[in-house]
Amino acid sequence: MVSALIALMLLSSPEGELTLYSVQFPEKRTVELDFSRMSGAPAAQVSAKIRYREGQAQIDLRIRDLKPAVLFGGDVSCYVLWAVTRDGSAENLGEVITFEGDGESEFSTGIKSFALLITAEPYYLVEFPSSLVMFVSDKSEGKRITSTPFLFDALVDKPATEHESILNVDSDKKDSLPLKQAEKAFEFAERIGAKEYAPAIHRDALIALTQAQNLESVSRRRETTDYARRSVSHSNEAIRLTLRKREAIALEQRIASQKAEYEALVAQANNSARLVKETQAANELAQKGLAEANKQVSEAETQLAELSRQRKDMEIERDRLLTERSTLQEQKTALSGERDTLLAEKETLHLQMIALKDEQQTLIDEQKKLREEKEMLNSRLANALSQVAETHDSARGMIVSLPDILFDSNQSELKDQTKVVIAKLAGILLVMTDLNLIVEGHTDALGDSAYNLKLSEKRAQSVVYFLREQGIGMQRMNFKGFGMDQPIADNDSASGRAKNRRVEIVIKSRD
Repeated sequence: MVSALIALMLLSSPEGELTLYSVQFPEKRTVELDFSRMSGAPAAQVSAKIRYREGQAQIDLRIRDLKPAVLFGGDVSCYVLWAVTRDGSAENLGEVITFEGDGESEFSTGIKSFALLITAEPYYLVEFPSSLVMFVSDKSEGKRITSTPFLFDALVDKPATEHESILNVDSDKKDSLPLKQAEKAFEFAERIGAKEYAPAIHRDALIALTQAQNLESVSRRRETTDYARRSVSHSNEAIRLTLRKREAIALEQRIASQKAEYEALVAQANNSARLVKETQAANELAQKGLAEANKQVSEAETQLAELSRQRKDMEIERDRLLTERSTLQEQKTALSGERDTLLAEKETLHLQMIALKDEQQTLIDEQKKLREEKEMLNSRLANALSQVAETHDSARGMIVSLPDILFDSNQSELKDQTKVVIAKLAGILLVMTDLNLIVEGHTDALGDSAYNLKLSEKRAQSVVYFLREQGIGMQRMNFKGFGMDQPIADNDSASGRAKNRRVEIVIKSRD
C-alpha cells in the first residue's frame, strides 16, 4: 500500500519521453486537432475543437469507439484530459467519460499555448499524469498557427493493471460500467486508508455506491449511473484528501527527525567548544595561581606579625561582642516569631500567584490553539476552493467567483461543465459542515433592468438548487439576484461585460 501511495504522490523516473506539439491558439479562431493513439491504447478516434476567447480556451473533445478505462483492471478506473505546456507543467482538465464509447465533452483552461494528453488513471483528481498514456494531440495543420514540438517526461509510474492493453478486451454488456468504475474507485479509496483519513466523505461514497448496487439489482440503469457517478465523485475527494493528509504526516515525521539530528549536532559542537574553553581557562588559571602563590608567601610573613598584634585587640573586642550577642539573641527570639508569621503569609501569596499564572497561561494557550485552528481551516478551505474556481477573501467571507460561461445566453439552466465545477464545490462544503453560503447573481448593463434582475435571481437560484441536489442543506444556503446594480468592471467593453456576468458564492462560518 505504501509503495503505491508514494508512486501516486511523487514524480518518479519516466519510462520514456513524449514528443508533444504545443499550439499557440489565436484569439477567437477555432482550431481543430486530431489525436494519435499510443502503444497499449484501445482503437478509437479522438479529436478536439479549441476556441480561445477572452482569456479562456474552450475545448470540445469528441471521441468515437473508445473502450472504458475500467477494462484495464487493477487500479485503473478512468481517463483524464491534461493541458501540457512547454515548461513541463500539466493541468488536470477533468475526467473523459466514455461509458457509451462515443461522446462529446467540454473542458476549459486559461493557458494560451499547450498540447493535449489523455492518460488512464486510478482516480480523476490526480495531480500528475501517469505514464499510462493513451492519446496525444497532433500538431495543427492550420494556416498562421504555430505548433512547437517539445519533449515531456514529467510522468509518474503507471497504476497497476491486469492488462497491458485493452485493444482486444471487451466488456460484458450485462455489466454496468459506471457501477464498475464506482466500485473500482471506492476499492482504491479504502485500500489507501480513506476510511481513517476522510471518514465523512468515505461514508458518502459508500452510501451512494450501495444505492447504485441496489438500483442495478432491479435493472434501473439510469438511476444506477447517477448514484454511481456520485460515489465516484465522493471517492475521488476522499482519495485526494487521504493522500494529502498522509503526505503531511510523512513530512512532519521527516521534519522531526531532521530537527533531532540537527539538535544533536549542535549539542555536540557546543560541548566540544566548551571543553576547549575550559582547558584554556584552566591553563591560564594555573599560571596565575603559581605567581599568586609566591606573592602570598611573602605577604603572609608580613601579615603574621600584624596578626599577632591584632589578636590582642580582637580578644578585647570579643568580650564586648559576647555581651552584645546576649542582648541580640533575645531580640532574635522575638523577631523569629514575627518572621515565621510573615513567611507563612508569603508562601500562601506565592501559591496563589502560581495558580493565577497557570490559569493565565492556560487561557493564552487555548486562545493560540483556537487562532491556529481557525487559520488552518481557512487555509485548507482557500486551497480547496482555489482548485475549483477563482477565490478571494473579503470582509463578508470567502468569495468564489463563477464566470458567465455557467449558462447559455439569457438562460438560467446550468451547463453540464458548470455542474462539474459546482459539484466539486459541493464536495468541499459537505466536508466543511460549519459553513453557510449566499449565492449572488449578477448581469451586465445590456437589456432591460427588470429582466436582468429576474435573470440574475434565477441563475443564483439554479446554483442553490443544484447544490441541494449534491447534498447541501437548504438551511445553509440563501440566494439573491442583483441584476446590473453591482458591476466589477466597465460595461462599455465586451471583456468588462463578461466579468460583470457572473455568479458569486459568499462562504462564511455560521454565527
